[in-house]
Formats: sequence, structure tokens, C-alpha cells
Amino acid sequence: MKKFTEGMQFRFSMLYGGAVTAKVTKVTDTEITLTESWLAEDTLEMVSEDTVYEKKLDDNGDEYIVIWEYYDHKCTVYGEEQESPTSLAIKGFYVRPLSENDRIQVKNMDQLSGFCVEQWIDAVDFAWGIFKDDNLIGYCTIGIADDADPLVEEHEAYKADSSLLLSDVFILPEYRDHGYGAKLIKESIETRWKMDGEKNTVYLHAMGVTGDLHYDEKLKSFYKKNGFAGLCSDREIMVLTVD
Repeated sequence: MKKFTEGMQFRFSMLYGGAVTAKVTKVTDTEITLTESWLAEDTLEMVSEDTVYEKKLDDNGDEYIVIWEYYDHKCTVYGEEQESPTSLAIKGFYVRPLSENDRIQVKNMDQLSGFCVEQWIDAVDFAWGIFKDDNLIGYCTIGIADDADPLVEEHEAYKADSSLLLSDVFILPEYRDHGYGAKLIKESIETRWKMDGEKNTVYLHAMGVTGDLHYDEKLKSFYKKNGFAGLCSDREIMVLTVD
């Protein structure tokens, strides 16, 4: 069941463009209060204000709020899936889109990973991070797989306008082998599927940036455990398809 909890964070697009970073600051039986922050176009400074939304329930009992509605279009945000009591290893860790407020941490992580995720922070819902409290312990990016490798474009499930590419996956060494990488890619992919309204095929290059072949093999094994398979004869390109 999905519920809103204080401290939950997410991003959404405004009706007339621009992105808002939101944090749940109060939850009652009927209302959700968000502290919303965005970059003001005239002053180029971050602006924040509190907004109260009516809490609604869908047919499955999941909590959601409607941010805005315009004719047949609306922006709906659901609460987070509540973890079972047995998920103790993951408790205290959460996944959310990266924002301007994370830039310093992302820049520092780029120096460790060899990736350039900092450049994607301003792309709404493209770069994702996994956090322990407010500390970034890993990230990834996921977006449309356009201008993809020829092997990807020739794959029978590939669609130029909707297939996805998972990239820049990195977890700090001290947090590896505890399920956090799996949580990061699972929630990032599933959230993207919800945004798109369908479960589109996901591709990735299972290759590190160090040239360490042993590490690359560990990466491939990790992705296989999370539903990916090798694409044709190329073992570096992998694919996650949904029946």
C-alpha cells in the first residue's frame, strides 16, 4: 500500500513548464502539506512555499494527491510503497530524483565514478539518487534510448520514441552488496514506467569506466539478478523486457 510520510521527497513539472522539488512536511487524515521549491526565472534564486493538498485514495487504497489539472491533463503524485517489516536492510534509505540541492554531492560522486551525472540534474526525472538520510550513496540516469547503439536499434523490442536507456549506475563501495543498487535501479525504472504509462523495454551497457574486466563481469551478474539479459552475441549490452 502506498502512503505519504513526512520527509518524502519528489519532483514534478509545473503546468507551464519548469520543475518543482517537493518535500512532505505534514500528513493528516485528509491533507498533505508540501514544501515546494523552484528556481525563479526573474531572480534566478530558489523560492519555497508551503502548499496543502487534499489526500485521496484510489481503488487499491493507495494514497495520492493531484498537483494540478487542466482539461484532460493532470499531475498526480502517489505516496511511497510501504516496506515490509522484514526489509530492515533497506530501512532508512530512499530513492528520489536528483535536484539542484544535490549538486555538490553529485559533483563529488562524479569524481569517484568517472561519470558526468551533474550535467543531467536540470533534466526533470532523468537523474536519480539513493540516499541514506540526506547523504547521497549512489545514482543512475534513465531516459529515452534515442541515438542508441546499432545493436540496440536492431533489437526486435526497440522503439525509438519510447525504449529506455539505463546509464551511469554507481553505488559507493562501502554500500555495495547490501541491496541498495538493486533498490536504486528497480525504483528508478518502475517510476519511469509509471510516468510513461507503460512498461517500455530498458537497455544498458554493462561496462565500468575503469577497464577492469573482473568488475565488468560482476556488473553483468548483478544486472542478470535484476532481470536483464545479454543482447544477442554482445554481452556488454543488456536488455530488460516485459512480457
